[in-house]
Amino acid sequence: MTSPRCDPHAFFEAIGRDPAALASTLELFRTEGTAQCARIVSAVRTRSRRQLREALHAFAGSLAIVRAKSALDLCEILRRRADDDGAALELAALELEREFERVCEELSPFVARGRAAA
Repeated sequence: MTSPRCDPHAFFEAIGRDPAALASTLELFRTEGTAQCARIVSAVRTRSRRQLREALHAFAGSLAIVRAKSALDLCEILRRRADDDGAALELAALELEREFERVCEELSPFVARGRAAA
């Protein structure tokens, strides 16, 4: 069995163990995170260092809420490599996108439970 990609339990506690609020927040997390990933990939492709750093900062804040360690590690790698050019940076951005999707898949049962409780 693989270790979890994220842990939303601390956030769940912080919002008063409200499953509907958690589901709503996680749905927003997915929507906004998808847009943030697209901004990161776009910034890498257009070689906009400033936009890349800003997008990474915002995305890392979102990922921290659900303690998505692997995705946060990828954000840090991208941040450190922001001045690099080439395919390696784009590959890292695309891997971050894939990792985000895996995090969202792992969070989907929390969303389903929250919807059922609403």
